[in-house]
Amino acid sequence: MRGSVTIIGTQNKQPYFSLNKNKKTRLIYLGKKREAKAREYSKNYKKLLEIVEEMTIINMTLLKENACL
Repeated sequence: MRGSVTIIGTQNKQPYFSLNKNKKTRLIYLGKKREAKAREYSKNYKKLLEIVEEMTIINMTLLKENACL
């Protein structure tokens, strides 16, 4: 999922999930139990974006090659 895990606090540091949507930052308190899962979801989203970018480059190359036919 889009967003990131961030630690908030100076003395009592707590994990939150942060998402910027429609120019507003939204925070969800995670606690220790949900922090790892949120990090995994965020990492999966980044992997997905990398795959989409790679597919875009491949498709653009294919379109260029087909234009010559």
